[in-house]
Amino acid sequence: MRSGPDTLKLGSLAFIGLCSSLVGLLPAREEGLRELHPEWLQMVEHWMQVASTAGSRSGAYAKARKLLQERLDRAPDDSKAIYHLALVDAKTGHPEQAAAGFLSLLEGPSPDHRAVAGLAYSLRYTGWFTASEKLYFWLILQESTVYPPSRAWSQITKNRIYAGRYEGARQSDLLMYEAIREEAAPLTEKHLFYSGLVAAYLEGPESALPYWEAAWAMRPDTVWSRFALAYRSAFGGAPEDLLDLLETMQNHGFTDGERTYRLVHLYTLAGQPKRALDMLRLSLDRGFFPFTYWKEDPLLEDLPRKGPEIEALFLQASARHQSFAAIAGQAEFFLSQQPEDS
Repeated sequence: MRSGPDTLKLGSLAFIGLCSSLVGLLPAREEGLRELHPEWLQMVEHWMQVASTAGSRSGAYAKARKLLQERLDRAPDDSKAIYHLALVDAKTGHPEQAAAGFLSLLEGPSPDHRAVAGLAYSLRYTGWFTASEKLYFWLILQESTVYPPSRAWSQITKNRIYAGRYEGARQSDLLMYEAIREEAAPLTEKHLFYSGLVAAYLEGPESALPYWEAAWAMRPDTVWSRFALAYRSAFGGAPEDLLDLLETMQNHGFTDGERTYRLVHLYTLAGQPKRALDMLRLSLDRGFFPFTYWKEDPLLEDLPRKGPEIEALFLQASARHQSFAAIAGQAEFFLSQQPEDS
């Protein structure tokens, strides 16, 4: 009997309760009033929010970029505009430009914590996992409010997955739950999806299924719950459901290279190597090229690694990865200049 999304039972909701018990809470409401922003920044944030939900077809990132460039023409040193333009670059496949923007905000005695996180994000996407993790850990030591420990631990978990450090990924994943509890932050389907991915790499797909089922049951209308359902279908014996889901997800229109790499996994698991290769190329174009992870990812063991097309992609990814060596060095230098008690 096929197992589709409509067959998920209350067991998934019970599993959500179990995960919530790890954090000791239900999703909390954000308190306090939002800090007032100038009108141009409100419009930028609006378009970036549209882009995060509607993807590339909305043209929202292009609209945000235009507003930011107009602002920087008038005020070249505006740190908010520099940061948000770097963020747009990071989200649209331009990690080199993004890293340059984030680095420019790290000078002086009070470096912008969001820029530190942005630089760490860019380094993870380009395969410099150690430098990225060090930046996130520095943010944890700062007890940053703009980039709290729960977010930093979740990003460290991804670094460790991609570096093949699966036991370490489990440890940081548990620390994320602990930080969520301490911050009274909400538990989301994205948290559950990545906990499932850790379990899949560390213990095998069967251990991941409860997390992915719970992510889908929590909120079935987001990209992360759809990814959870797709991975569950891939490993849970429902390949027909998987192909249907992939068609739907292709129409979502997201521009993020890391999310695109999820489709590389899924098309490979669905026995569609040509489509998987198309997605790998698109992932590279969208700025996600952690070269060593690509080569060693056990979830891609069924993707042929020989042939001119994939070998050319590996060469391109390797070259772009190596081009980030200087940026990783600048990140290490930044950390070396921080006070020892920071």
